[in-house]
This record gives sequence, C-alpha cells and structure tokens, in this order.
Amino acid sequence: MKRLFLLLIICLTEVMINPNYLVADKVILGAAPDFNAVETVIEKPAVKSAPVVSDGTRLASAVSVNSAPVAHANVTPQNAILISGKTIQIEQSGNTNYVSNYNANRYGEKFIYGHNSANIFGVIYGAYAGQNFTVYKGGIMHNYVVSKVVVYEKNEANGLLQLNGKGNYMGAVSNAIEKSIDPVTGQVSTKPYSLALMTCYGTMLGGGRATHRLVVFANEV
Repeated sequence: MKRLFLLLIICLTEVMINPNYLVADKVILGAAPDFNAVETVIEKPAVKSAPVVSDGTRLASAVSVNSAPVAHANVTPQNAILISGKTIQIEQSGNTNYVSNYNANRYGEKFIYGHNSANIFGVIYGAYAGQNFTVYKGGIMHNYVVSKVVVYEKNEANGLLQLNGKGNYMGAVSNAIEKSIDPVTGQVSTKPYSLALMTCYGTMLGGGRATHRLVVFANEV
C-alpha cells in the first residue's frame, strides 16, 4: 500500500513538471494559418518577344505573315449587263428566235433581249426614264441612261410587233429605233437610240410566248 501511494506521488510530480506528458500523439500545437495572408496567384499569358532582325535589334511589334490582308482583284465582266442591282451575262446571237434560258442575248450591236424570268430580264419591268445601267462588251464598259419605255403588242396571228393592231416595229426595235406611225396620215417618224432592251410582257401564253413586249430605249453617256 505504501508502495502504491509512493508511485502515485511520483506520477503527479512528473505531470506538474512536464504538461505535454498527457498529449496522446505528442502533437505540437501551433498557430492556425491566416488564409487572408495567402497570396492570390493569377496566371498571366506569356509575353512573346518581338523577332530579332539581322542586325540584332528587335522589331517594335511582331506581325504574323499570315495576318496581312489578302488583296482580291476585281474581275471585269467580259459580256454582261448590270441593271437594277443585278449582273446578267450576255450571249451573242445571230437569230432573234434563239433565247437563252440562262443569259440575255445580244443581236447585232444595239439590241439585247431575254426571258422575263427573275434571273434575267424580269428586272427591267421597273425601268424608268433617267435610270442608269452598264453594259460590258469584250470587257469594255459602256454606260447608258434609259430614255423611254414602250410596250408593244405581239400579234400571235402574224408574229408582228405592233401598236394598236397596226404596223410592224420589230425591225426598228432590233436597231434601237423608236418608230412612230401617224394614225391619220400614215406618216412614219423615227428616233434612234444607242441601245434597246426587250422582254416578254402582258399575259403569258406559255412556250415563251406572251401578248406584249416591253422595250427599253437608252442612250450611251
């Protein structure tokens, strides 16, 4: 009993001398980390050095060869008409009976005609006096201004281009000439222009036929 009491006294004395004696894993306590003091690191993109030229100096700024703007050459149309914001290719024709389904046709030097479809001469339905347009022939540009718009009848019985059921105006139109016949005296007067454009008009009869023809007379400027 005396020995047990003596052992207890010794243990209590050891604890008073060394307080860490009772820490199970002997962990050394320290100050908690201050997260407000932690530095925030933001990754910055690497700065590329300007290229060095042959004399050892650096250019003020590095420009990639591929970043240079590419120059696009303007291609001049060879044979086309530019009217009402549309470019229509032109085929030369030796016969006004031939009409291309894809392009306008030129007969001679002063007459261009074509279907009234949206991709060809349907655009001239809105033609008006004073309107400007351009025609390229062999890559050479010619500028025109509309002078007059005339609607002719196409006589299905005899194939003639007429006004008020009389006359034959096709020959004149194909030479860019406005022909007038006085209904009383029968006197014929003519007025030449630089160019005539023609397309179908009125009631469509099918097969490329129509009751009228729209003709635009224009002068070169």
